Amino acid sequence: MIHHTFSNLRELLFPRTCGGCGTELRGGEDSYLGLCPSCREFLDQLDREESSRVQSHPFRELFTLFPYQGRARTILESYKFEKNLALGRTLTRHLLDKPQLLGLKDYTWVPVPPRPGKIRQEGWDQIEYIVRLLEKDRKEPVSRCLKRLPSKRQKDLNREERESNVLNRIVCIKKPPPVALLLDDVISTGATLHACASALLEGGTEEVYGLCLFVN
Repeated sequence: MIHHTFSNLRELLFPRTCGGCGTELRGGEDSYLGLCPSCREFLDQLDREESSRVQSHPFRELFTLFPYQGRARTILESYKFEKNLALGRTLTRHLLDKPQLLGLKDYTWVPVPPRPGKIRQEGWDQIEYIVRLLEKDRKEPVSRCLKRLPSKRQKDLNREERESNVLNRIVCIKKPPPVALLLDDVISTGATLHACASALLEGGTEEVYGLCLFVN
């Protein structure tokens, strides 16, 4: 039983196959980051070429990194649904220089909160895991000042339903930072991010920026 548990944990932290293409990982860095050199270069190239920033009320700016399609989508789904935790380290690396690209100095990361019961039911939250890496390993400032009230899962709803589903369902539970950098994994309609931004502004945040890893 202990050996089986250790093997499962090792596979989550240091997988044997690439989370992007499924090839065998041969080096220590490959296993540490969960991707083969080819897939790491693929993400690097996307980051350089596909990253975009837009002005979208109520955000000062909203920044996205990768398109949610093809191999990039496979990488996120391997991380998010298969709990390939090594990929969290790769995705975190792609976040580290983005506050500077946005021109931010005195900022605080604010994770989009999980739906109630998610961590208890699934054992983890993909955004919280990245935020912990930012906070503990990189010493980045983090505020978990938002809470999501009970609602339906966004991915089960259409655009109109998503907007009404999160309306007034995300609230500040403590004083938010003056400059907030909202973090989420995928933006589709933008309903959740916008509800979070509105809650921060209502709570006293002066400027809200958004950073989303993937755009659908």
